[in-house]
Formats: sequence, C-alpha cells, structure tokens
Amino acid sequence: MTWSTPHTIVNNSDISTTGTLVVAHNLGAPGNSSATVNGVTFTPFGTNGPVNILGNVKLSAAANILGDNINFGEIVMPFSDLTLPYQTLLQSGSFTSGLFPPPEITLTLSGLSMGTQYQFQWWANQSGFFSFDPNPPPGIPTTTATAGGVVSLDRTGFDPGSLGQFAIGTFTADATSQAITFSGSDTKTLLSAFQLRALPATAIPEPGSCLFALALSGVALRSMSSRRRTV
Repeated sequence: MTWSTPHTIVNNSDISTTGTLVVAHNLGAPGNSSATVNGVTFTPFGTNGPVNILGNVKLSAAANILGDNINFGEIVMPFSDLTLPYQTLLQSGSFTSGLFPPPEITLTLSGLSMGTQYQFQWWANQSGFFSFDPNPPPGIPTTTATAGGVVSLDRTGFDPGSLGQFAIGTFTADATSQAITFSGSDTKTLLSAFQLRALPATAIPEPGSCLFALALSGVALRSMSSRRRTV
C-alpha cells in the first residue's frame, strides 16, 4: 500500500469522495452512532473483544479491543468548530490499552476484487486527552499503520481540543483480502474511523482499436513517402 503524507483534520472536505464507496465505519463502543460527513455515511462498528467482525471487516488483537463513544472529542476549539456529524465521527474510537507498547490492532478487509485499485482512508483523533495528562509521555502520541508502506498519525496536539490526523493509502488488490496493522506509541492504539473506496479503472484500448490505429498510421506513412517520390 502506498500512503499519502498525514494531514491534520480541518473540515468536512477531509473526507474523500473519489471513486465508489465500498464500506465506511465509525468505530467505538457498541451502540455508537452513524455519521454522514461530506456525503459519506460511516455506519457504526462497536468493538468489545479481541475479535470483532461486521460484514467483510474484521478488527482483531491479542487483547480486548475496547470502545468509547464520546470521550475522544472536546468541547473547545478547534474540535468544537467541526460540524456536528464530523464531531460524532471523531469523538468515538476503538482502541487497545496497556503498557508500552500497547497491543497492535489488525484490520482485515475482505471481499475485494482482484485487480481492482482501492483507496483506504483512516483517522486517529484524541482531542483533549493528551493535553490534560499531568505526566504525559515524551512527544505527541501517534498511531502507525503498516501495510507494505508505513504512515504515522499524530492523534492530538499539546492544547485542549487539538485535532488529530488522517491519511490515505492506495493499493491494487492481489488477493480477496487486505490486512493493515496498527500500533500505538504510548499506552494506546487508537482508530477513530475508516473508509474503503474502489477507484475507477484506467481505460485500456481494445486490441482491435490498437491494430486499427497502427494500420491507419502505416497508410499515412506510405502516403507521405509516395508524395515525396512524386515530387
């Protein structure tokens, strides 16, 4: 998978609408809400154990994957400046927690069409938590995704209400499933939301049209050569 550089969360336009939506989930505890942002509906996916399956999506870890539906947001700016649906999407999340390092989370996407190019977008947001910790670990906490390439997202900043980040990865399916491993830099591995989109196929000329084009080219070259000899 080829990853973009991380982008700090800004507004609804963060949400990609390229291609066709395959699946989008708002992660959190059981009973969390759906959220429609920039026309994309993220359906709820609540986690409460080491293996969590919904349709063609599986979240698994060596420990329980916990969820929270409200406490990753903060009622101060810049988080409170986001639209209410975007706040709903980012205030919840699924996570593992423990000593350094926390257990990794593996996301497995199944039901893929081999040869199709896909776009995967994910978010990690922890507004407010880090800034209010009286003894925070050094540096800003991150969640790192590994799937061929690697990308790390800052989950927050140093100030109350600070926003996390998102990243986009692209890959061409060479199997019917794709696994992505997430790891945390402090005591938590956190995922807020994700979506998977199928990208349009690159147009490839039909073999017959290619041969026809070559034939026309040959005719044109012979015509030009004949005119030169006549002159």
